[in-house]
Amino acid sequence: MNAKVKVLVVDDSAFARRTLTKILEQDPRIQVIGTAWDGREALEKIQRLKPDVVTLDIVMPNMTGLQALDVIIKEMPTPIIVVSSLNPEVIKETLMALERGAVDFILKPTEFASEKLFQIKTELINKVITAASLKGKALQDRVIQPTISQQEVKVVTRKEKPLRIDCVCIGVSTGGPTALHQIIPKLPADFPASILIVQHMPPGFTESLADRLNRNSQIEVKEAKEGDLVKPGRALVAPGGFHLSLERKKHAVTTRIHREPSDIIHIPSIDITFSSVADIYGERSLGVILTGMGRDGIQGLQKIKQSGGLSIAEDESTCVVFGMPQVAINTGIVDKVVPLYDIAGVIMEMV
Repeated sequence: MNAKVKVLVVDDSAFARRTLTKILEQDPRIQVIGTAWDGREALEKIQRLKPDVVTLDIVMPNMTGLQALDVIIKEMPTPIIVVSSLNPEVIKETLMALERGAVDFILKPTEFASEKLFQIKTELINKVITAASLKGKALQDRVIQPTISQQEVKVVTRKEKPLRIDCVCIGVSTGGPTALHQIIPKLPADFPASILIVQHMPPGFTESLADRLNRNSQIEVKEAKEGDLVKPGRALVAPGGFHLSLERKKHAVTTRIHREPSDIIHIPSIDITFSSVADIYGERSLGVILTGMGRDGIQGLQKIKQSGGLSIAEDESTCVVFGMPQVAINTGIVDKVVPLYDIAGVIMEMV
């Protein structure tokens, strides 16, 4: 029998510590080996208990989650799942944590016996089990990238040639904020195609993600709204809790923001956006599938390929989770398999 995944739960709320512990220990594969109420206690217990995964609150006394995360990643690399809330400031710090090395995040339970608590159970357990496979140097190699500022980005140039691609659609899940910051800021202001981004995130997080990308990029990046114009040099991020589709109106293409279908795992769905891009742009579309667990995006990418479009998958060497890209590659629908740091350059070659 395989050893259990050892988890350290870090949160200044005694209620949250009890709740997360109870949720995790309902799975026979997981053992909560300890809890900590602030960053300093977390560092001491990580050194002593050697957990496989840490769930880490952001807002804590004495040493915040972000401060603790920086030390953990540098001195005692351990997969970290941030426990976040929908407070705007916490959302901002959660995205910073993801950019600085956290593997994923989960929304903090707010009611012990509510239906919402059971809704996060499967998600939390799956994320802990997945994160446990990332350890030591492998964790650093795959996850840790320096925070990108505009001054540090080397923008990729484009060779003049007839326009080949009108729309680039990027689908990503676990590890997405880090991956997107390694691609979007490298694109030039005169990028000749439109960009759509589908990142698996709940409502409240995608607007902040788009704003952070926009500040670090030469192209415009914004969370998509109903009726937004899809145009070259603009990247639209699917809003959390909604699907992003396209429709053609005379000579313009605009966005549709909708909740249906509502009975699927991921909202927004990469499949739905990829399929819509294939319908509108056909052979002039490019689908890019990045790090993430599961198989969302595969059916949509198949449709892009059937329409004559092109496709890129992130190479395993740089994926936080080699799930969606692996399925795409194994299905035989990928034109190029590229490590994350080269994807912007390959996109520029294709457009």
